[in-house]
Amino acid sequence: MKQDKKQDQLRSAARQRHENLGRNARFAQIWKSRKGDNNEVDETLREMCHLYDAVQVDSDGEKHPAEPQMTSVEEGAILCNFLPLLREHLPSAAEEIESDIVSLAQSEDSDVYDIYTVKEVDDTNMEEGASAASYPL
Repeated sequence: MKQDKKQDQLRSAARQRHENLGRNARFAQIWKSRKGDNNEVDETLREMCHLYDAVQVDSDGEKHPAEPQMTSVEEGAILCNFLPLLREHLPSAAEEIESDIVSLAQSEDSDVYDIYTVKEVDDTNMEEGASAASYPL
């Protein structure tokens, strides 16, 4: 019973921290052109809404407390070259290094959000039967 209560408290505290980070987050728009064909479907979609890519950015003074220590490029190259040898002679150490590499790669990936904006619809100029609800958003 006490274990469940402690887990609930930890979960609640983690959820609260996550919500606070979300509320205080700052986002930057990525100005890049998407690769691909520009066809009629894309043009019609572009007439209805615009797509923006946004990524979360932290302020300069804000640091995450549990940031992993970054390894240099040379250290990473050495680890990659000797990983097969480590797997052969020290499998547990190799597994630990591989998991660190995977977790580091996942932590470096930042979340990118697609934001769609819909043009304002003027009710006086709308055709009969057309409505703002017809947009796919």
